[in-house]
Amino acid sequence: MSKIVTVDQMKQLETEADARGVSYAQMMDYAGAAVADSILRRIQRPEGFHPLRFATGRLAKPFGSDTAALILVGTGNNGGDGLVAARHLHDGGCRVKIFSLKTLDESDSKVIALRERSLFITQDENDLETLAQESNVIVDALFGTGMKLPLRENVKELLTTVNRHRVSRRHSVSCIAVDCPSGMDCDSGEIDSAALPADLTVTFGAAKVGQFKFPAANY
Repeated sequence: MSKIVTVDQMKQLETEADARGVSYAQMMDYAGAAVADSILRRIQRPEGFHPLRFATGRLAKPFGSDTAALILVGTGNNGGDGLVAARHLHDGGCRVKIFSLKTLDESDSKVIALRERSLFITQDENDLETLAQESNVIVDALFGTGMKLPLRENVKELLTTVNRHRVSRRHSVSCIAVDCPSGMDCDSGEIDSAALPADLTVTFGAAKVGQFKFPAANY
């Protein structure tokens, strides 16, 4: 039976896990690996390929073998999950590029790992059109369960740009939400109209109450 929790209850569960020795950094590693695995398991791979251990979720159709992933990275823990996922996706054979809302901390081990792999990372919104056009997987790691509406105008514009290209290409682009689609209130079920509808949401620890309330449930 799936557990469903409020945002505050989820924070308490994380606090208790940290106190028992599962650090927040470890939780982020597990979360990012789960997101990557949910994508890698659906890519058509040669026989003998073994993706990561952390399996979750399902999609109607597998991705093609030539997967180009755009990771949208926010400023908090959700963005950190996205950085971890980017590393695993790259190591799993995907072409990965990252758009970040902020300048990344170059001393962060997650960023160092990406630099060592020479991944393309940008904050330039002028790059977003091209990145969206080139990608067949969008990973939404901008904001997680703790975000409060409304979304800032620059974030709305970013999501609108990405969604425009996604819609124009119909079913050739899949959107993966990290914990929840950015712009969702995970308690009330409210959601910003600019939010990206997810083809798959990989949520962590337990499902959130707002994911089952409309209009957010449609996303």
